[in-house]
Amino acid sequence: MSDPVEQNLGVSIKRSTEFIAAIHSQTQMVLVEISGILEKHKFESVRGTSIFVPVRSMNIQSPEAWCHKVVARLFGEGGKSQKSTHLVAVEAHFAPTFGVDEAVVVLGFARLSEGHGREDLQASYEEHGWVATVFENTEFRSDSVQKHAGGTPGWQPFPDLEELRVIAWPLVSFDSSETVKRKVSEGLRKLGAIKA
Repeated sequence: MSDPVEQNLGVSIKRSTEFIAAIHSQTQMVLVEISGILEKHKFESVRGTSIFVPVRSMNIQSPEAWCHKVVARLFGEGGKSQKSTHLVAVEAHFAPTFGVDEAVVVLGFARLSEGHGREDLQASYEEHGWVATVFENTEFRSDSVQKHAGGTPGWQPFPDLEELRVIAWPLVSFDSSETVKRKVSEGLRKLGAIKA
């Protein structure tokens, strides 16, 4: 007779996959709401309606990369043809690696000393990683602004970075459209991305 755990494994895989799909659907609602807030303040996505994910291909030898542990969007000020000196990154980290035990939403506001086009910003963001990297060198505190000076050696997510400010909240705290709007608007003001 086979092990009952093995008998139920296929059911568990199906339910787990459906659960992940539900999480992605909830995250999509949060990202869409945040996108709407940013667009009202004249920020536009550098990738249209697409999201950033951590890998560009799914290698058969790297199954750990098949499940995305983070998704993100990057916004620049002004129109598509303008060079941006102000950026906002929106990241949903499902399995953070920076000392927090739950999924989080991270907002990062970057000021650049020189304007850069969408393709440059997109390439730099893909190459250098997430703005949440700031939390790897400091204690994570929800709803608290963390700063990274552009002149410090080492990790620089964007070219000509003057300063990066980052704030984050637990993903599950975004339980309604109204909560997303309130928290994100307050967060963007704290970061200096929008005026009070």
